[in-house]
Amino acid sequence: MKKIAAIFAHPDDEILGCGATLSKYSKSGSDVNVLLLSNGYSSRDRNNFSKDEFDKQISKSLKKIGCSSIIKCDFPDNKMDSVPLLEIVKKIENFIFRFNPDAIFTHFFGDLNIDHRIVYNAVLTAARPHKYKGKIFSAEINSSTEWNYSNNFFRPNIYESVEGYINNKIEAMKLHKNELMKWPHPRSLEGIKNLSRLRGQEVGLNYAEAFMLIRDIVKE
Repeated sequence: MKKIAAIFAHPDDEILGCGATLSKYSKSGSDVNVLLLSNGYSSRDRNNFSKDEFDKQISKSLKKIGCSSIIKCDFPDNKMDSVPLLEIVKKIENFIFRFNPDAIFTHFFGDLNIDHRIVYNAVLTAARPHKYKGKIFSAEINSSTEWNYSNNFFRPNIYESVEGYINNKIEAMKLHKNELMKWPHPRSLEGIKNLSRLRGQEVGLNYAEAFMLIRDIVKE
């Protein structure tokens, strides 16, 4: 895949969901572009850090995994259900049209977080098959994908070996210090690495990131 798009709701989702995979493809020469739709800031305790500090940690984190570009939108954090879906779809359509990726990585439809579910629906709407012919993958997000017990569970059918890149993901997540939790929380550094070990173990690898292939149009 020469061009990859990561389309996620919040800053750090792209690292949690596919940071090692993005790093792997970036190192192999792929053009990796990231779209973050929520400002990721408006629902947080702003006494802990400034908006400038928050933006800097996002940029540094994505630099760690070798992203070519990042576009940040300003939809309200954890309140994307207050925004007309069409507005979100248009942002994604413009992004897809601009970069024309071979593959899109985005959220899983069954995540606990409402913003994640909205972004998944918006991506599928923006990337209708008559407009977009590339692959679409859903990624899992620690402490959101596995915590929505009432929905369909994430059932991966694609595993990406990331043994040489898991440390890039960990280093990138360290920069999101306000998002990290203490062990045994799944969004601790140990929890993030353990999930990669588990996914690797499922398919005979040391470390892996797992995805659900949502759509792939085979033309030949």
